[in-house]
Amino acid sequence: MNEKRKDPRIEVNWPIRVFVDNRSIEGTTTDINLKGICIRCKDPFHSEGNISISIFPPNCKSINVDGKVVWSEHHALDMDNNNVPVCIGLSFIELSLKYRHILKEIIEIPVE
Repeated sequence: MNEKRKDPRIEVNWPIRVFVDNRSIEGTTTDINLKGICIRCKDPFHSEGNISISIFPPNCKSINVDGKVVWSEHHALDMDNNNVPVCIGLSFIELSLKYRHILKEIIEIPVE
C-alpha cells in the first residue's frame, strides 16, 4: 500500500476502547502516530461527531483522546461472517500535551 501520510504510522497491537452512542466498543490497534490511529473491532459504528478513545499501551496507563472517524471498511469477502473485524481509521482531534508526550515516548522511532 502506498503511504500518503506525512507522518507514517507504526504497527502496534494494543487494546483500545471506543465510546460512541452511549456504548463502549472494544478492539485493537493496527497502527498509530501522533495524529491518528487505525483500529479493528467486531462491532461497526458510525459517528459524524467526535468520539472518545482509550488506548492501552503495554506497561503504561491508558491514553485518552478525542477523535473522529475518517474511514472504515470490512476486511473480508464473506459479509455473512459475524466475526469479521471492521477496520476504522480515526483522526485525533484532542490529544492533551500530557498524553502527546507519553505517546511520543512510546512510539518514537530512532533515527538510523
